[in-house]
Amino acid sequence: MLVCVMCGLLGSVSLGAAAAARRTDSAYGRYLQWARASDVLVDVPGPLLPVVHAIERYPGADSSASWLGLNAQPVVDGKIDDSFLTDGIRGSLDAEYFGQDKLTVLAGRLPSLASTSKIVLTQPLATSLKAHLGGMLTWQFYRQRFNRNGIPIGAAPVLAGRSTFQVAAIVDVPPALSDVYDQASAAILTPAATKRYLAGQFAFAWVALRLKNGSAGVPALRSWLGSLAAKESAHYSFPVNFLVRQMVTVERNAQEAIRPQVLALAVLSGIVALAMLVLSGQGIALIIGRSAPEVRVLRMLGMTRAQAAFCTAGLAAMAVVGALVLSVAGALALSPMGPVGPVRTFDPLHGVHADWVVLSAGSATLLLLLASEIGLLAWRAVRRGRELAPPRPSAIVLAASKCGLPVAVVTGMRFAVESGPGRTRVPVRATLAGAAAATSALVAALVFSASLSGLVHNPSRYGWNWTLLVQSQGGWGGWSPSEMAALVHAQPGVTGWSEFGFGQLGIGGQVVPVLGLRRHPGVDVAPRRGCYIERRSGRDRRIGRCH
Repeated sequence: MLVCVMCGLLGSVSLGAAAAARRTDSAYGRYLQWARASDVLVDVPGPLLPVVHAIERYPGADSSASWLGLNAQPVVDGKIDDSFLTDGIRGSLDAEYFGQDKLTVLAGRLPSLASTSKIVLTQPLATSLKAHLGGMLTWQFYRQRFNRNGIPIGAAPVLAGRSTFQVAAIVDVPPALSDVYDQASAAILTPAATKRYLAGQFAFAWVALRLKNGSAGVPALRSWLGSLAAKESAHYSFPVNFLVRQMVTVERNAQEAIRPQVLALAVLSGIVALAMLVLSGQGIALIIGRSAPEVRVLRMLGMTRAQAAFCTAGLAAMAVVGALVLSVAGALALSPMGPVGPVRTFDPLHGVHADWVVLSAGSATLLLLLASEIGLLAWRAVRRGRELAPPRPSAIVLAASKCGLPVAVVTGMRFAVESGPGRTRVPVRATLAGAAAATSALVAALVFSASLSGLVHNPSRYGWNWTLLVQSQGGWGGWSPSEMAALVHAQPGVTGWSEFGFGQLGIGGQVVPVLGLRRHPGVDVAPRRGCYIERRSGRDRRIGRCH
């Protein structure tokens, strides 16, 4: 019974960890499918609603939706907070965030698409505004000025009234698990509420497209957008350019961030399985060893060596079968703990989940290994046909006795390192090896967890060596270097600074995220990890060393 329970518990952990590894590895893909994640986002500069609708009708798209960067600022304690203009509040157009690129609700409930009085917030913005579920938030809206031809002009927006909304939910905006510096700090309005602000009360838009050919359809989209940009530029008499952001790079980075946790679970599963095999070998050896004296009787009754071994292994086989049943049941009971890590919040699959690929393959592997152990030990017992000879005293115990150590100490050492006589004999070396394997598994899991947590909470360890970051539209929007230079140089205590912007670049047939960097005099402020690409005037790009 003890062997059955012990092996069942260890088998549960081993199979459960393997199933959690697979569940963690596949969780982000399930999230993207559930969220109906877009393949690309197209940035439309300015309040050009006809252009937004034109891109939404792109013939190569399976579905499309958009959100608008509204001209609005939150009103806090009766005062307008001007830190969020055109970026703090987004208006869903055509069910973006509700039907496509769906929001993950962290608290509360999403309002209906027809609601005009409720708003949802991301966690960073809720923290900044000290907002809570059910609370009320007021926003000051502005209206862009247009000329007689309906073309926006550069004059400052005019006041367009205030609106108050109730906070219905705290959410996370897709894609989840993006870079920490690219996380949205925004409020989101439903499509019904957004319709109020279409008349010049937004500054830009993002059109989300799910392409028929996935990422393979991006080149055709870029070509089509180039033609559209030329047409719209001629219509509006000013340059209209589109920024295309491929989401495959974000998805790839998120999957890579999950991989260490998957690897850790896989290693834990293997170490626990090894400990199970070692410890089960001890128990099986004891069970079969107690049947050794009957082997000679069985042989005298006419049984062959194989038949005698089969009879000797019967009780151990029953224990192993019971252990495997407990292992499968225990793995199912542990399945709600997966997936692990940040991706757990976004996995649409919750509760008990039977991964029959892992359970069947893992159980078959454990059964094969344990059956091999039983067969080997039973065959050895039949070959001996008698109880083992008394073991020789341990040299360590003899040395301790000669040194005059107390009897209690010597006796304890004897129990720890000597096998014992007859049927009470135990496999000491296997016991020590099993204890070492189990301890190694626990220590490895704790050390890995502590190391990963320390890395995540100390950005300087993975290359981000600055103390303050100032964003312009998450790094994807416009930027005035001269104005920023004048502002930063006038600040006391600034020892160095750099400007950078996010982008995407095709290298070796793959689209990779890139960061454009401009250094300024002073302490070098730049990422310390990655590959550097330099452009010399009149020359091709050159890829520098990877750090």
